[in-house]
Amino acid sequence: MRLVRTLALACALLAPLPALAQSVVPAYRSAAPITPGTPVSSGDGVALACSVGGTLRLVMHDGSLLDFYAQQGTAIVDNLAVKDVSAAGTSATCSVTVLRRG
Repeated sequence: MRLVRTLALACALLAPLPALAQSVVPAYRSAAPITPGTPVSSGDGVALACSVGGTLRLVMHDGSLLDFYAQQGTAIVDNLAVKDVSAAGTSATCSVTVLRRG
């Protein structure tokens, strides 16, 4: 009887939870490409398309700077309020696009 309970518990623990089985991808409604040195309204995330990886100096919504290491390829970074890219301090070759949910 104990073995049956142990097996039942083990099977219950191995079953995927519905919340963990689904990945949540936020829906963005608009996008604004950034030309370094020309600020845009900050958003809710950024899309990066990098042909050469390296440091990307992002200008945040409050004017502070964030040095972000970007790898070659494409990526979306959620929950990052970026308004510009500073060419000084940037060694990566990337297109940066501000994404907005609303």
